[in-house]
Amino acid sequence: MARLERILGGIKDMRRLPSALFIVDTRKERTAVLEARRLEIPIIALADTNCDPDEMDYPIPANDDAIRAVRLLCAKIADAAVEGRRELEGRQKDSEPQEGESEQPLEAAPTISEAELAAAPRALPTGEAEAAVEPSATPATPAEPELVAKEAH
Repeated sequence: MARLERILGGIKDMRRLPSALFIVDTRKERTAVLEARRLEIPIIALADTNCDPDEMDYPIPANDDAIRAVRLLCAKIADAAVEGRRELEGRQKDSEPQEGESEQPLEAAPTISEAELAAAPRALPTGEAEAAVEPSATPATPAEPELVAKEAH
């Protein structure tokens, strides 16, 4: 039961579908690739010599067998996601209406607290390689509860 909670614990707390999926080994994480394709979620993945780059929307040529390479690339992808989120929040703050202006308020983007960032692992083992990554420029539409409920069964 603890293993199931460790592997799928983050999925049960999701309120909407991710904007993108980062996968280290597409051959090992075949189920994640199929689910992402079915839900039309873009796939960012490491393209090793033993995988099919046609399965990926954004292939990154790299060796998914070397743990140091995986750690480096996962850290860089996570840093880029955090930087993009901060840039998006900065743009939203810049475009907020001044006092006296009557513009419509922007929809607030979900934020990631510093505690959540500190608790997140810096690198993923090669067996558990999928992580949701949201591009900073693309606002995601909330998933319909019926769709998520149907996919869970």
